[in-house]
Amino acid sequence: MPAKIDFPHNFRWLIAGVTGSGKSYFTGYICEELRRLRRRFIVLDTKSDNLRGLTAMKDVHEVKVMPSTAYNWFRVLSKDYLVIRPTERTLTDELKQQYLQLLEVIYYNDRNRVVIVEEAHHLASQWNLEPIIELFVREGRGKGLSMVFTTQRIQEFSKLVWSQCDRTYIFRWFIPQDIKYIERFIPNFQELNASLAEHDVLEYNHKNGEYRVIRAGEVKRITEHYG
Repeated sequence: MPAKIDFPHNFRWLIAGVTGSGKSYFTGYICEELRRLRRRFIVLDTKSDNLRGLTAMKDVHEVKVMPSTAYNWFRVLSKDYLVIRPTERTLTDELKQQYLQLLEVIYYNDRNRVVIVEEAHHLASQWNLEPIIELFVREGRGKGLSMVFTTQRIQEFSKLVWSQCDRTYIFRWFIPQDIKYIERFIPNFQELNASLAEHDVLEYNHKNGEYRVIRAGEVKRITEHYG
């Protein structure tokens, strides 16, 4: 039976997992569910192929961020369902600057949208939390702007931002230092982590401490996964 994901009106989530854990596949599943529920979303991807399969769904549009190219983000945001992704030639620093500009436009001009930030440690790190991300986390609720952050570098991701998340979806971890670190946010994570099979994901609710394990077989994509 497919996993049932509850989507509050407004939320802050973190999806974390090492390379090959199933993090991107699960993120795509979240996006498919958002589309099914007609919840407006925009994906800020960091890889050229990661989530492009989502564009097979009706009314899901893609924008490729190309090197040395200017974009009218106001016009882009006229679409309800969006996947923004780089080309193979787009450098990380240039992509970051484009995404910072896009996030500014979303924050000050958009409403009622879920913003999915892939590899969010680039914009919300322990050492450099971009002001626009802090604004989203602190004030975005009043604008109906929800956030989903993903990362594979859990100790680099901003503790401040993670502490503001309502829910964490986390896959099996293998590095002892990371497991210890995660336990600061998810009690008994070492024990919970050991119960996870490959591609299983732990859903942890930070508001009430409740959790459940979503088994890999419960997450079935309807679109192709290229990540």
